[in-house]
Amino acid sequence: MNFKHLRMKRFSTTLLLIALVLSGGAQKPKTVTVEARGTSYVFDNITPDQATERALYAAKIEALKQANVPENVYSVTLVNIENSGNEFSEISSELGKISIDGLVLVKKKTVNKVVHNDDKPIEIIVDITAEVMVEKQTEDKTFTLKIGGLDKTTYRENENLTFTILPYKDCYVRVFWFNNSLKGTGDILFPYRDANKDAMFYADKLYPFPPTDPNFLVSQEFEYTMTKESNEPYEKVILLIVALKEKIPFTQEVTYDNVIKWLFTIDKSERCEFWYPVMIIK
Repeated sequence: MNFKHLRMKRFSTTLLLIALVLSGGAQKPKTVTVEARGTSYVFDNITPDQATERALYAAKIEALKQANVPENVYSVTLVNIENSGNEFSEISSELGKISIDGLVLVKKKTVNKVVHNDDKPIEIIVDITAEVMVEKQTEDKTFTLKIGGLDKTTYRENENLTFTILPYKDCYVRVFWFNNSLKGTGDILFPYRDANKDAMFYADKLYPFPPTDPNFLVSQEFEYTMTKESNEPYEKVILLIVALKEKIPFTQEVTYDNVIKWLFTIDKSERCEFWYPVMIIK
């Protein structure tokens, strides 16, 4: 699915990632070096390469545990996923893996294959030396957002997407979109190039999206229109809303991998995030 560039009064998108960035002061998290091991097995339906990938993933989880990084730091939970069936479970799992990749930098890796004499399957053992980003384990519970209009999980094609945010502290907003492929690319929707002003959103004030306040517009208003780009009955959409305590620019190519790793350069106490699954139907 391709993104059609923003036009005043209308644009089309297939997968949105919304990042709301709050002002304040942030610190780059510290890192610790640990050694960890993960294991997996080769079965009829699991190739040696797949087993190696699983063992590496297990080693990264063990590295996070050794560094005392709590699970809530790297896990990804989709809001309203109970209303979306199993359609988004794979995406949720893959986003969690990307999150872990953003926290664990493998400096050295050793892979060993163990063939047992009995009928046990071949064992794959992966040992790693890794640098792990260590975030503060406390969260600022007062640093959050009230988000309205996203209880709905299904949109019809060509239906407009609208929502509201009410910051509890002054903030700056970043809006990203992605197509439905985890390997796909996207773009920044807000502030969008020369169409928006990167102005502050003030605490305890309700703001509609797309923005209508002249403080955020260079010229006229526009709409967020949900469109399908395939003949499939539906297309999956993910909305991610992230709040940060500093006006932090994102300057890389917009991909899941780059955005999530960018987020993990910011301490947990300096941000909060909300994931929303949405589906576009005919």
